[in-house]
Amino acid sequence: MQSNEEFVKFLGKGAYGYVNLVRYSNPEDGSSFLSALKNSYHEDYDNLQTELCVLLKLRGCPRIVTCFGDSLRQRSQQSR
Repeated sequence: MQSNEEFVKFLGKGAYGYVNLVRYSNPEDGSSFLSALKNSYHEDYDNLQTELCVLLKLRGCPRIVTCFGDSLRQRSQQSR
């Protein structure tokens, strides 16, 4: 399934990046859901990768943010 991603609003900035609220929509059936999307700056990439590993290990624990997926990649200098 190819989903569409729509920016809804800026949620905040932390030590290693910023978080946006986004809506993912399924064009096939019109369903959608909201999700927090965390982004990191180039110099903080390693910290975000470490955070992802911790969240994946804690998946299913109560009162811990659930990571539903990841797309961890570094943006090249040319694409900025």
